[in-house]
Amino acid sequence: MDLFGKQVGTVADTTSARYMNQQPVKLIEFEQVEDAYEALKAGQVQALVYDSPTLLYQTSQNGEYQIVGELFAEQDYGIVLPQGSHYRESINRIILQLQEDGELTNLEQKWFLSNQ
Repeated sequence: MDLFGKQVGTVADTTSARYMNQQPVKLIEFEQVEDAYEALKAGQVQALVYDSPTLLYQTSQNGEYQIVGELFAEQDYGIVLPQGSHYRESINRIILQLQEDGELTNLEQKWFLSNQ
């Protein structure tokens, strides 16, 4: 890991924080990811470790940042609805259609990978 001994920022009380607390880095934990970005911009940390989709989105929107390295631990995301929600079936159908049409891949490319 190229982060050994470096000043690294992450968001407190997250899987990223738990993982990085076990690594030989100088970890600074922030309450919100926006604070971590500000610390990176100000040079208070040399890198950020956090959820990949969030970092990919920020990088695609702001040319100041660059994603490097591999994922430490892949995790899935989900949509939560109240028990018995009448939206569940329609959401599942739309997601399935987007996946079958390749539109989910297009959205990922547009919002997360456009500046990689």
